[in-house]
Amino acid sequence: MLRSCKKSGYTLVEVMVVVAIMGVLSSMGVVSLRQAIENKRVAGAARNMAAFLEQTASESKRLSTPLCLTASGQKLLVTKGECLPDDDEGKKNVNSDPLFTFELEAPMSFSNTCPSFNGCGANDGCSVNLIINSNGEFVPRIGGSAVPSGYICARYANSNHYAAALKRLSENSVKALTGYSDDNSGMSGL
Repeated sequence: MLRSCKKSGYTLVEVMVVVAIMGVLSSMGVVSLRQAIENKRVAGAARNMAAFLEQTASESKRLSTPLCLTASGQKLLVTKGECLPDDDEGKKNVNSDPLFTFELEAPMSFSNTCPSFNGCGANDGCSVNLIINSNGEFVPRIGGSAVPSGYICARYANSNHYAAALKRLSENSVKALTGYSDDNSGMSGL
């Protein structure tokens, strides 16, 4: 009587094919995960910047006094009183100790440029100015927002992915926006 010999287990080739398939699938998952994390961080930064501008406006109304928004490195500082003229180095003078500050989480950083805002870019003459450079003064208004018209922009690491908080003169609220600098559609609201 002859017995047939059945093999048990997998061959080396079968194992290598399975490992290669798992590697390809996991690398696709890592790229998607990184993009999802970047999207969430940019959206969160946009919402936080908009909330910070609204908080500053509320504080200006509560105190019934102008507040000045200035940038210092990776922080935004809010001080009591009107914004003073620029000094010799091109920075705004700060009147007093900051009432409160706002700092972005790394790898987000503040940027002086932003993609266009639905056809109205920072350099298009649409009266959309960078708040911290041109008009960072929050003046309490009856029936209106104390937020000056303009925007604050942040960039994700060295990418072309941006977050912004935008206040138009014709609107009474601050919008949180995200977008890419190479995308012709402009920034989109959250």
